[in-house]
Amino acid sequence: MLAMEEQLDYDRILIHFRRAATLPPLPGSAMALVHAIDSGEATAMELEKIIASDPAIATTLLRIASSDAERADMNQIATLRHAIMVLGQRAIRSLAISLTVKQISHECEVPGFDPVRFARHSLATGYLARYIFVRRTQKGAFESRWNADEIFAAGVLHDLGFGLLARVCSSAYTRTQNFASRFGSGLDRAFTQIYKGSAGDLGAAAAETWNLPALFPETMRAMNCPWTNPDEFVALACLGYADYLAHEFGETTESWPFQLELSPEVEMEVGLQPAELEGLRPAIEHHLNTFLLPPCFNTQAA
Repeated sequence: MLAMEEQLDYDRILIHFRRAATLPPLPGSAMALVHAIDSGEATAMELEKIIASDPAIATTLLRIASSDAERADMNQIATLRHAIMVLGQRAIRSLAISLTVKQISHECEVPGFDPVRFARHSLATGYLARYIFVRRTQKGAFESRWNADEIFAAGVLHDLGFGLLARVCSSAYTRTQNFASRFGSGLDRAFTQIYKGSAGDLGAAAAETWNLPALFPETMRAMNCPWTNPDEFVALACLGYADYLAHEFGETTESWPFQLELSPEVEMEVGLQPAELEGLRPAIEHHLNTFLLPPCFNTQAA
């Protein structure tokens, strides 16, 4: 971590996100799971061995698979092999990537950075993005290289830049937070005002340094301006709207009130009706409390 008193400009901050030596290591078992699935040659037995080596992944996988089975009136999930069959490889891959947020944020001890709030906002955005993406497909077909589980993972990692900023450039995070809380703005806008750069680009640089799939840097750079990528406008609009709804539901990294704007293009493309939003809020709360059970976190009400 850099010295607290060090003053940085955006270009110098970006350099740290492009150097593997200054970034925290990714969870080894989670990345092994991702690479095994991406190889296209992993068997269920091989995936089971990787998952079994990490109690956090195994517990979370069984918990989520059991929750899905309960909603579908299926028998209780009791084995990892059964969980893999129920969820599917792409869903497991997204789950493994999303677990990196729990580790990155949980190990950060910078004053003012709340790892629980960060994780709740990240996961709320992921769950909402997947829901919005599926709802939009029901309204009419659209072209996208990504599926709903990949959109979930992209939503979970959308604020990776801030989670890492608190760890590798703590002085920049502290300055951004102080500015945002004093003037009633979100962290993203405050960072841009101070450093004239995008926190999304920082996260994208880290994703590239870690050699994560291209989905992540692409969505981090464009989710707040989906019109810059016409081929994936709808999918990116789902992510941007999910981020907005997480804020509206009170699941924010920021502990102070602020206004978050929603672009009319995004609202027209993927916006949900008030009655649907009313039922969606408690469902998201349930998902968060299920995923963020101890020992990784102590859950708290939003």
